[in-house]
Amino acid sequence: MAYIFLLLTVIFQLSLPAVAKQKETQAENYPRKTGPRKIGEFEDWRAFVSEENSKKICYIVSFSKTQKGNYKKRGKPYIMITHRPEDKSYNVVSVHAGYKFLKDSKPRVIVMIGKTKKEYELFVKGESAWAPSDEVDQELTKMITKLGESLTVKGESFKGTKITDTYSLKGSLAAYKAISQECNFKF
Repeated sequence: MAYIFLLLTVIFQLSLPAVAKQKETQAENYPRKTGPRKIGEFEDWRAFVSEENSKKICYIVSFSKTQKGNYKKRGKPYIMITHRPEDKSYNVVSVHAGYKFLKDSKPRVIVMIGKTKKEYELFVKGESAWAPSDEVDQELTKMITKLGESLTVKGESFKGTKITDTYSLKGSLAAYKAISQECNFKF
């Protein structure tokens, strides 16, 4: 019995380098993401750069100033505009609600320009909502960074709770210029 135990111990120790090499190979093939580096804070917006699979990602983010709705528990809502230059993807707008959206619901983004409002319908996936096309992303980015004064998101949680979040657009243009420069995007 002791002989079998000793033999198994030796076999196990001899296999350790092979197991370590396999884990190393798996780690090399696993998507790598470096943590975000803050480029700067611009009033109510922050600019960041990070990396995923050796591809640069630049984005701006702002957290809602007010949240209305009859909810008990909810994460912090925020909105982002993202550039992924290696993928030739720029001005991707996303809303992160802090709750799971109602499936197939159509949250709305309302941008105020003086007394005029412009509305955009988004599509949902989990806790996030996205512009339905590149054309809408481009227009919404322009509204957020250059023309708009405030932004409101109206959505519905998977439990049917109606939510209204309001965002300031102060500093959005300066933050946008910072990520565009960092990701070599001519705006």
